Amino acid sequence: FRTLAKPLKIGEPVIVTGYPSESMNGEFAEFITNHAKITNTQSHIGDNSQFMFTYAAKSGFSGGPVLDAAGNVLGMTASATCTS
Repeated sequence: FRTLAKPLKIGEPVIVTGYPSESMNGEFAEFITNHAKITNTQSHIGDNSQFMFTYAAKSGFSGGPVLDAAGNVLGMTASATCTS
């Protein structure tokens, strides 16, 4: 895990991982790793227990780790926000 001594910064690159939902034939997709960037370092209530990133995570990414460029765990994917 990354220490709190090095706080997240907006624009910082991260790596998002997960297994997207199963396909129509019932097979699970392969493990996926994608690059993203931090877009917000505070939750909607103003604390730093949550952060947002630019990758459109699909169903199946929940619980997957979000890593910094050095491979340290920053958190996990918990939900998605749909924007247009």
